[in-house]
Amino acid sequence: MKTFADLKRELQTGKTLTMTYSSLENNRLLNIPRQIIGTQTNGISLKTDNKSGKSFLSLPCASLTEYDGKIIKIYQPGKRDLTPEEKSILNNEPSNRKENEQIAINDALTDGSSTYYMDKRYYANNNAEWRWDWHKGLKLDLSDRKMYDKKIKGKLDLQYTIS
Repeated sequence: MKTFADLKRELQTGKTLTMTYSSLENNRLLNIPRQIIGTQTNGISLKTDNKSGKSFLSLPCASLTEYDGKIIKIYQPGKRDLTPEEKSILNNEPSNRKENEQIAINDALTDGSSTYYMDKRYYANNNAEWRWDWHKGLKLDLSDRKMYDKKIKGKLDLQYTIS
């Protein structure tokens, strides 16, 4: 297995990438060779037949990428259970505290946002902005109260061959 740095060095203008797997069904770019027309530190530009003539392939962090010299595999972030500290932060959210119950009810009835901003400040003060969006490689999935973590490989998202 080669390193992420090796991959970035080998993705040079003029080389060709062919998508051999996509997690999206019916991806129209599957098995179509595309030429690299530009590179930068966070991804590459590939030649396409759309209006702009190019598309951008963003390269995620090294922990979500595998490269063996010919095949590039890009994974989605994996999910894990919350740590005790993360659970504690979630369970102590201001909008769910007993002392703020009336404020939360008023917000719900009047389309107010007092508790929203209380929660935003609380999560910022606890270095836990992952409650709202990606923060330090983490993001909360509220549907199942699990944490997306970019240090953990999830499902295969894209696979390319390089030539």
